[in-house]
Amino acid sequence: MEDMDNIDQQIIAYKNKNAEFEYRYKQDFDSFTASLKNCANLEDEDEWMEWEVIILFLRKWQSIREKASVK
Repeated sequence: MEDMDNIDQQIIAYKNKNAEFEYRYKQDFDSFTASLKNCANLEDEDEWMEWEVIILFLRKWQSIREKASVK
């Protein structure tokens, strides 16, 4: 049960980080990505990479949670 609590805490943490980016940029990650096409500066690219990592980790933890709940 402790493992599931840790997984759930990770999911919540990454959801919150994602929500912070969505609030800051007033759009989701895919829209932000599209808005940068052919006009991103270095700061934008840094933000995009950080946000992408958040999305990747969120999806990974959600996948782990799904597999753990099947057992």
